[in-house]
Amino acid sequence: MSWPSTANTIATLTWTAVLALFFPIVVVAQSDPKPTLAIGQGSLGYVYLGCYNETLDITSDRAIYGGNVTKSTGMTVQKCLEACKARNYNYAGLEYTSECWCGPYLSDLSQRLEETQCDLGCAGNNSEACGGALR
Repeated sequence: MSWPSTANTIATLTWTAVLALFFPIVVVAQSDPKPTLAIGQGSLGYVYLGCYNETLDITSDRAIYGGNVTKSTGMTVQKCLEACKARNYNYAGLEYTSECWCGPYLSDLSQRLEETQCDLGCAGNNSEACGGALR
């Protein structure tokens, strides 16, 4: 896999068989009584890449763009992956417990964050990590 090195290019995969998945994990601090959320490591050809920020404050495009969003009160990691795979998108991202973002592109402006920034459980399975607010 090769990634463009210029700051304003779009990161794309150079092959079609491997897809990327972006979803978070929660690292629990000693004072935090919440259990650690499970990270799905991927399926259906997607792999976990980490917790990334949204880019709405920088540009009008989303971090994952050129595709669509699915919202569901029963959202899980698997449902999101299935939705993105059905549309042949390279990227799948879970945000704010119930949003599944699919698209062919990941904005080069989106940056990987500490995993603690993505601390919300999925609406359909609260033990799975499903992003954060604008993450």
